[in-house]
Amino acid sequence: MDAIGGLQEVISRNVRVLMAIHDITSQKDLVAKLGEGWDAPKLNKTLNGIRRWAVDDLAALAQVFHVAPGALLGSTADLVGVVAHPAASGGHVSGPVSIRNPSIELTHT
Repeated sequence: MDAIGGLQEVISRNVRVLMAIHDITSQKDLVAKLGEGWDAPKLNKTLNGIRRWAVDDLAALAQVFHVAPGALLGSTADLVGVVAHPAASGGHVSGPVSIRNPSIELTHT
């Protein structure tokens, strides 16, 4: 896999984690939050690597999830730290965080 393909997978994984953190349980719900220019087939193709994430996509996702666009490119553990306790800890996890979703199980201590 090339570096760009790997980065696309990182973004998709981070979007799925953020959906779980924000209790967005379906792609349809995320599409509604993303608004104009998004539909279920587009999101599905992008999450599954058929369509590549674009810079504008990252900006829209960042707005929905209240993170910097660059956070979507980084490690999932760092991303969880940014969103777990953003106000209380200045963006750092101050205690254990556990996220469970049928397709994701992530624990950060």
